[in-house]
Amino acid sequence: MALRLATRLKSYFEEHTNGNLRGVIMYDRDSFNVVYLRDDVADEYTEQGFEDAVDDSRMESLMRPVYQNLLSEDHGELVCITKCFTGVTEMNFVVSDGVGTIVSLDSDALLETDGLVAEAQQILLDEQDE
Repeated sequence: MALRLATRLKSYFEEHTNGNLRGVIMYDRDSFNVVYLRDDVADEYTEQGFEDAVDDSRMESLMRPVYQNLLSEDHGELVCITKCFTGVTEMNFVVSDGVGTIVSLDSDALLETDGLVAEAQQILLDEQDE
C-alpha cells in the first residue's frame, strides 16, 4: 500500500502543482525510497539530510495516535501532518506508525491551487479503504 500511495501522490501533485513538486519520499520503519526528486532539490541535500528528514517524519507518524486522541472527536481522522516554511511546504501522509509518504512542494503551489490538500488527503483515505 505504501508504494502505491506514494506513486499516486506523485502523479497527483505532478498534475496539479505546475512544476512546484520538489520531492516524494516513501518511508517505513527501516528504510526509505525516493520516489521522485526534482533535480535542483537533489543538489541541495546529502544522503544524511534525507535520512534526517525521514527520521523526523517517522517521529511525527508515531505522534499520530496522540493527536487523534486529543483532537479527533472535533476534527475527524488525522491523515496528513503539514509543515509550512517560507519557501517549502512539507506534507507527511501517515499510513501507520513509522510508515508514510512525504511530499515536498514549493510554497507557491498552495497559493495557486484550490482544493489541493483536501484532494490529496482523499487519496490516502481511499488507499486505507482498499
